[in-house]
Amino acid sequence: MGVVTTRGVGGGTVAGSAVYVLTNSTALAAPFAGSLVSALMGVGALLRDHHAGTIDGDQFVELSHIVALDAAVVGLAAAAGQTLVPIPVLGALLGSLGGKLVASALKDGLGESASELTARLPSTSGTPTSSSTRSTAPSCSDWTLGSATWSA
Repeated sequence: MGVVTTRGVGGGTVAGSAVYVLTNSTALAAPFAGSLVSALMGVGALLRDHHAGTIDGDQFVELSHIVALDAAVVGLAAAAGQTLVPIPVLGALLGSLGGKLVASALKDGLGESASELTARLPSTSGTPTSSSTRSTAPSCSDWTLGSATWSA
């Protein structure tokens, strides 16, 4: 329990410091800085998993795309929410929650489409490829940004 808590505190400190530096040293708004940091932490966790041998190169690329899509949608939705609801924190919060819901729906829809396409493809060899072994894209319950545990 202590190790997990320490890692969480360390990750939060790094993320918070990175957002602070990005917002104060560049003209980057807080929602975009948060999305950038979130995407970088997610890809960093995937890179650790790849080096540990938990995921292969194709899975790393696929999951990196999902992490980047999620961060982009949430960042843009947070900015839109802040514009539509000009109350400083509330607008960004509502926008990011809406963006997370949209990103979840996109990931689930893409996963269903990929599994349907994979089922229709004829198998050319007796062993499936790494991209066809996973039937759906990870949903929000399967992975968390900055986490080292990913289900595929």
